[in-house]
Amino acid sequence: MTDPFVRYLRAKVSIDDAAINRGVFMAAKAAVAPGTPGEPTRVLDLGAGTCSMLVRAVEWGLLRHAHYVAVDADASVLAAAKAQLADWARSRGAECATTETEELAIHGDGLEVTVRLVHASLDGFESSPRGFDLLIANAFFDLVDVDRALERIKPWLARGARFWLTVNFDGETIFEPEFEPVEVEQRLLDVYHRSMDERRLSGEAAGHSRTGRRLFSQLHRAGARVEAAGASDWVLFPRQARYAGEEKSFIHHIMDTIALELGRHADVEPGELSVWLDARRAQIEAGELVYIAHQLDFFGSFGT
Repeated sequence: MTDPFVRYLRAKVSIDDAAINRGVFMAAKAAVAPGTPGEPTRVLDLGAGTCSMLVRAVEWGLLRHAHYVAVDADASVLAAAKAQLADWARSRGAECATTETEELAIHGDGLEVTVRLVHASLDGFESSPRGFDLLIANAFFDLVDVDRALERIKPWLARGARFWLTVNFDGETIFEPEFEPVEVEQRLLDVYHRSMDERRLSGEAAGHSRTGRRLFSQLHRAGARVEAAGASDWVLFPRQARYAGEEKSFIHHIMDTIALELGRHADVEPGELSVWLDARRAQIEAGELVYIAHQLDFFGSFGT
């Protein structure tokens, strides 16, 4: 049976495809070398999940020859990544083989990429070798203490390294049609957002509900220059009472996540939460609920 979080990540691929800001991506594509056989682009992907960003970077023309290090703290998603990358390579007419060093070697169709899958947290990861040319992080920086994370990451990067940071949550969760009474939903969502601000992992801060807007100043403090930024909102809505692709299961996952978080808070009245959840889940099943999450993408460089 497929892990529920892996199913969520698979559903998320097409939703992120639609959300990721194309203007920010085009700035990345204009600046990042796609690599050559003799000089592959060295990429570090943090919170890599099932490696959807690698597939996206290749399919959208950002990378051709690369050494790609994919880091994630969840072993199950990396196992899924290994299988999915093999399937994806075959679908392109390329080969995917495991090397003696346990890396994946993907080549063919003008593509030459080695992928090292690393099961580690940010604190547990030790970069060897260093000197990455490009940092990629999708829906990652809103789950960590950004200042502390950037301080740890910077020594791993080459001078002038580029960054492409996508889908950073920025404080707005919106559902339509309007729930009555309006103040109930606003109160619940305020607690949900506050829980992001108060989240701790091993005693350390782990994210913020307004990471998107805060990244401008946090990147600046870290000596980085933002060269492009723009919205990458998730906007999911039914068409003739039906959701496209995996959107329905995705929204259900979002509701389950909110329910789990709010259920932990003493200042949330259980009966009020239950009524709200039942109403919103019924709207999903009826093909009526619109879900919007405001997020931001960034591209730029570290140093000069």
